[in-house]
Amino acid sequence: MDEDDSTFLAAWMQAQPAVAAYALSRLRDPHAMDDVVQEVALAAQRSFARYDANRPFTSWALGIAHYVIVDHHRAKRSDTTLESPEAERYLRQASERLSGAIGEQVVAMQECVARLAPEHREMLSRHYINGEGLASIAATMRKGHSAIKVALHRLRQALRDCVHRTLAREGRP
Repeated sequence: MDEDDSTFLAAWMQAQPAVAAYALSRLRDPHAMDDVVQEVALAAQRSFARYDANRPFTSWALGIAHYVIVDHHRAKRSDTTLESPEAERYLRQASERLSGAIGEQVVAMQECVARLAPEHREMLSRHYINGEGLASIAATMRKGHSAIKVALHRLRQALRDCVHRTLAREGRP
């Protein structure tokens, strides 16, 4: 995993809850929300080289989410799109407020990801950046499907705990 992948992964893990909340508010379907969030992650990862690091990553990801959701509605010919630009703006602003302390959390996440064993960083990268399924990762890494699922769960917990400890140690929220 190179530095750009680590940077993207840390930023995405912090932005994902806001993107998911925004998507769920627009779609009202948890299954569709999961699909859209995955599409946003892939689109953001593919275009990460064009991301302006001087702007909040979460805001950028929410902009991508908006267009993915519009495409989703077009594909489904859904009538649940927001007609009011004010309502759309309100939802995006509310989602962005969720990302208030994201910058500090991203730095902490980068530090925590850097401390992981190379095999664990590879597993995270393959699943969350490349969108690779558990079965494929298991086959390549010569481990069982359940072992990969449990390992990813434990890695998420370990990263969450590490970020909390790092922020607390530095007196950040």
